Amino acid sequence: MDRIPQKRHNISQIVLRTGAVMFVTAIAAAAGHHLDALIDLVGAIFLSTLGLLVPAFIDIVVNWNNWGALHWVLFKNFIIIILSLFGLFSGSYYAILNMTKG
Repeated sequence: MDRIPQKRHNISQIVLRTGAVMFVTAIAAAAGHHLDALIDLVGAIFLSTLGLLVPAFIDIVVNWNNWGALHWVLFKNFIIIILSLFGLFSGSYYAILNMTKG
């Protein structure tokens, strides 16, 4: 924002968003018949990280001094983190395997 004048912030934001949409559309077009495998790969990566890994990590940090009796909150979050990493690696592996099959 420091490099763009104040009166051009709105138009620059529109251009940036339009460029991002065009970039994503170009990636989808380049994927062609592998688009379903690409969607599987993106889903495996982002669901496991943004849906499970990051919230569990944030919960550990937020409840740093209050993990409950026998640290059950910490135990629960470590189980979620392990499942998240399993989903990340196995989902990514099978998505990439589907891409290379043809």
